[in-house]
Amino acid sequence: MENFLRDTLRGLHSSPKYLDSKYFYDEEGDQIFKEIMDCPEYYLTRCELEIFTSGCHEMAEAIRNSLPGFDLAELGPGDCLI
Repeated sequence: MENFLRDTLRGLHSSPKYLDSKYFYDEEGDQIFKEIMDCPEYYLTRCELEIFTSGCHEMAEAIRNSLPGFDLAELGPGDCLI
């Protein structure tokens, strides 16, 4: 509870305001979100996965060529599938 209070106050005092995404879901909410991502209507995860699967090298080259010293960490779509 102390971490939640500290993190929430930090987010409320920031500009723009934010709340760490780790507080959006508990275990049940996480499971529900995974089920939503598996629904045919929820195309976002599949689209993102396709983009990163098919365009990974091109994106990396574009970043390397335009932003020297730039590091990118992609954790995968939704629940870090890849």
